[in-house]
Amino acid sequence: DARSPSRIAALRARVWPGSWRVGGWRAALVAWAVLMVPVPLLGETAFVPLAYLSTALLTLGTLGLAVERAGRRALPAALVALAFGWGIELLGSRTGVPFGRYHYLTAGPELLGVPLLVPLGWFAFAVLALQVAPGRLRWPGAAAALVAWDLGLDPLMVRQGLWRFEPAGAYAGVPVMNFLGWAAAGVALAALLVWLAPGLGRGRAPEARIVYLAQAGFIGVGLALFGLPRAGLVAAAAMVAVVATALGPRSVRNGVIAFLTRVIAWWVPIIVVGSLRRGLAGVWVRDEGALPEGGAVVAANHHSWWDGYLLFLAARRRRRPFTVLMDDRQLARFPFFRPHGAIGAGEVRTALVRLAGGHLVAVFPEAGLKSAGSPPALAPGAAFLARRGRRPLVPVAVRVTMRGSQRPEAFVRFGAPLDPARKDLGEALQAALDDLVQGLDAELAACDPERTPPGYDRWLAGHASTDRRMAWGVRLWGRQA
Repeated sequence: DARSPSRIAALRARVWPGSWRVGGWRAALVAWAVLMVPVPLLGETAFVPLAYLSTALLTLGTLGLAVERAGRRALPAALVALAFGWGIELLGSRTGVPFGRYHYLTAGPELLGVPLLVPLGWFAFAVLALQVAPGRLRWPGAAAALVAWDLGLDPLMVRQGLWRFEPAGAYAGVPVMNFLGWAAAGVALAALLVWLAPGLGRGRAPEARIVYLAQAGFIGVGLALFGLPRAGLVAAAAMVAVVATALGPRSVRNGVIAFLTRVIAWWVPIIVVGSLRRGLAGVWVRDEGALPEGGAVVAANHHSWWDGYLLFLAARRRRRPFTVLMDDRQLARFPFFRPHGAIGAGEVRTALVRLAGGHLVAVFPEAGLKSAGSPPALAPGAAFLARRGRRPLVPVAVRVTMRGSQRPEAFVRFGAPLDPARKDLGEALQAALDDLVQGLDAELAACDPERTPPGYDRWLAGHASTDRRMAWGVRLWGRQA
């Protein structure tokens, strides 16, 4: 059969190394991370079996990473690294060179006195170290990454009784010579791996950085739980410093900013609602039902910082996806609003896509904060979005004002949706928004400052005035009298 060679080649490609290239090795790294979590919590009897299993998973995942980076050359490089790790440990345990004198106590299966766990670790650690090391200092950088890792590894193994240095060193029972030996052996192994598999010395795999930083976290927390908090802190800090050095100050700064932005973004809904509750006496709304189903452009007057919060609250109450166009400078100052729908004023295409997807797209056509009163001439953006997106245009009047309470009160009035097919859509929005704002101001002026204007429903209870919070006591005294 002439097709049999191609079938064999296809089968071989499916089994090796193609199965690794689709990312199956990443599952091994995820399993390693999951398994590392309970290690400090399951007691000393489970430590050795879990150490072997976690190291095997780490080695398997690292082998897949090596194959993806260096192809078939990764396999002989892995075998050489395993042999190197076993040989250097055999030399060290017999002669004390280059790590200082030590001997193994109980560490599971072994070969000529060297636990099989150890050479597996040398290979996995070395490949990961190469991938997190600085590009211009690949060999010494990999050695530094290995030493940083060992600042937590050896103290843990000594603490758990897998091996012991004689005499005991000053650093959690580990001598300084041990780390010098790791540095020398790390340079040699890194150079050997890059010579055998040059792909391991090119680029940096993000998965390796994630695993390395995850190990920094596991070491820091684990050593603290095992009674070695200082060693854990030193090792974790050294590992983070290695990654930071490799990335460079600008990348580290950007990474920190991105992380903090995500953290703050998670709290944004809580912050917004909390700010409304603490900063206002309440939020009252009229004609909430005027919001059409599906996407719509919401055009509101803009005279305070609260306006965006109020429209955000409206979308959340109606359980509608929300987008708001913000001034580019403000959005740059507060990037954590992006995950909650904020986009730049110039991101028209994004606004249209979201409008088609059913978002309420909020626009402040006054193009900036204006003093309270009738809106000035409006910018054409809101009408353009509605006409181009073929979705209704809803005028909204907003007023945050001091009345009879100790804190401002917010009033929102929705107008009737405007047909986007109207030729005079911009003029119609100007007239409708003028009428809404003037009508809202007239309703507030005609109403007792301590009462709610007719037709408004309370959406949110804010911070009550002192007289209202004390009123129950006054009523109680009145009953007693």
